[in-house]
Amino acid sequence: MKNLRLLVSEIITEAMKDPRSEKLQTDFALYHGHAVSNYENYILYNKDKMKSMMRHHLRTAISQLSGDEPVFPDDNFAFQHSPHFEMAIRSVFARILPFCVVAVIQTIRPDSSCNGAAQVNRAAAIEGYGPTLYDLVMSIEKYGIIPDRSSVSRSARKIYRFYAEKRPDVEKKYLDPDGVTDIIDDDCEDHAKNNEMIENAYKDAFELWLKNYNPDLYNAVDTQYFTKHPHFAVMLIKQNYSDRFVIDDIVTQWKRDRENIEKNLFKFSPTQVFEPDEELDLSFNTDYAKEAYTSLRQAHDDFLFILNEMVEDILENEYEVVESFSGMFEKLKPMAYHNILNHFFNAHYEGAAN
Repeated sequence: MKNLRLLVSEIITEAMKDPRSEKLQTDFALYHGHAVSNYENYILYNKDKMKSMMRHHLRTAISQLSGDEPVFPDDNFAFQHSPHFEMAIRSVFARILPFCVVAVIQTIRPDSSCNGAAQVNRAAAIEGYGPTLYDLVMSIEKYGIIPDRSSVSRSARKIYRFYAEKRPDVEKKYLDPDGVTDIIDDDCEDHAKNNEMIENAYKDAFELWLKNYNPDLYNAVDTQYFTKHPHFAVMLIKQNYSDRFVIDDIVTQWKRDRENIEKNLFKFSPTQVFEPDEELDLSFNTDYAKEAYTSLRQAHDDFLFILNEMVEDILENEYEVVESFSGMFEKLKPMAYHNILNHFFNAHYEGAAN
């Protein structure tokens, strides 16, 4: 187990910027909020870079708002707390944040069950921070994530394929587009436009089940039976082999065991070699970065508090105005972040792969 943890740590380190790293935890912050409909927005940004930019632009904005002279006369304190002033100051934040963003993800609840996973509706990144944010989102989504069901960029496909083939710490589950399994939890629109991956996995899982159920029967059964759907195969086996084996309960036993097999099909029968697009017909989940998510999200809240103090500091030291601006940046509406995410996405999305 220790060796597996070391291997996983090495894989994560090689593949991306680890969200638990000192640099991420020191210099970055994460916004996560709900904007419209059932969208969830995630914005990973460099707060250290933003802090230096904000001080300069806040000074400029306050200077412009103050007028010529006197800057903030004693009899005009109400102006500082006017909606116009606070909105103008918050707009500085909204204008500067896009220059400090390194990755965004927007999720939505899919129309089908899809293993309960959140669908990545939009994703874009720079400087290799895409996988970092994917892992953070997976870690706090209880049932993980699935790729967008309509289009996926080339860079995102590489991430999903890496998850499928080289991330043993990421839990994989098949998505079932056409009712191959009886459970409805895995029902989901497919990308590969066929059922071969989950069909083959189900048949292999049934073959393994039969081998455990009755090894002698397994050795005697015509291998052609393993090319058929398990429900059909088990009926044929009972029909054609009950005179040679005591298998009266084979159908009942299969019905009893199959739900567990279907719910854990990838564990019973993992795909070793993925055909093109098949990595997109899986859900992915992990929780190793849950604490990193919590601390990065807290870093965002703390950063907003620091910005409030920055405004107070500029007013006191440069304009001799002492006022509290507690909570001013926290009032920035979720729709503003939603627009920032969309702006970054439109600027950096590379387009869907063919």
